[in-house]
Amino acid sequence: MKSQISCIWASDFSKNTGEGILGRLFVNKLIINNRKFNKKKIILLNGSKNKKNFYHKYINPFKGVFFLQSHKKKQIIFLNYLPLWNFLVFLLLPKKTILGPITGGIYKGKIKNVSDMIRKYIFPVMYKISLYIIFRKFSNVIFSTSILKKYVSKQDRKKSTFNFIFQNFSTRKSLRREKKNIDVVVYNRNHDTKKNETFDKLILNLYKCKLKILIFGDKFKLKENKHFIYKGYVNRILLLKYLKKSKFSLNSQENFYSLFAIDSYNSQCIVLSDKEIYKHKSLSNNFLSKKFKNMNFYSFAKKKFTNKDKRFIDFVKKNKQMCNTVLGKI
Repeated sequence: MKSQISCIWASDFSKNTGEGILGRLFVNKLIINNRKFNKKKIILLNGSKNKKNFYHKYINPFKGVFFLQSHKKKQIIFLNYLPLWNFLVFLLLPKKTILGPITGGIYKGKIKNVSDMIRKYIFPVMYKISLYIIFRKFSNVIFSTSILKKYVSKQDRKKSTFNFIFQNFSTRKSLRREKKNIDVVVYNRNHDTKKNETFDKLILNLYKCKLKILIFGDKFKLKENKHFIYKGYVNRILLLKYLKKSKFSLNSQENFYSLFAIDSYNSQCIVLSDKEIYKHKSLSNNFLSKKFKNMNFYSFAKKKFTNKDKRFIDFVKKNKQMCNTVLGKI
């Protein structure tokens, strides 16, 4: 099959951000699984360089929408930024657009301000509007995770593929195991959707135990010393080097299968998640392994676990194959 020229809009194509890594993976998998796409015939237009400002999140995606409108005759892909709440993007994109993985989360915390209220009560309404548009306009709908599955009707789930993030999982056993001289790695984000008081209390308790703790991301409220070390925001290559030398990592309280959690798993870390946050039956029974623990944070050092790695790896492989099959049919 002769490949056509493809135009891709990416608000973020960085090697070190979650959106960028997910976007790069989507393009690579599309090229591998579908002969219609040729790497040499892809026009990639990258968005703003500053990934934290207002323009990048709320204005730049619409620049991509209008760019793709002028390239309707080519194969067009809107890679990211694609949060489910942004129904205007889905409404304005050309009908034949191939959508990159759709993202989004569910706010579970207490309402402390207007932003929290919007996330908890307004976002779900916007999700429903977006889904109404998506399933009447686009085909081969791929979601980054299964977090938003509860909002998708049973009929529309048949047209959907979930857990594209699983493409980041490695199911091969590591040939070389690094010496583990770091006790705990934490990716700290001072944001209400990323953690709660339990998360902070656990870090304080670990600190009292004089374990060697590395903090990535935002600074925590404790002073740095030989046991408690701040690394800030680092590139992914350096992060992976530290994870390979670490015994445990604390999972985000926003997304069970976060990119940080998957990188930790691939680096032979034991990933600890808070059972009070992730109460879904499948997480507590079927799809955990000896390296993924969904449990009470305060008992992680005492409890014994059964080895469910084979079941977990089978679960990952099944999700990866489903996504690859869909990408091959686009």
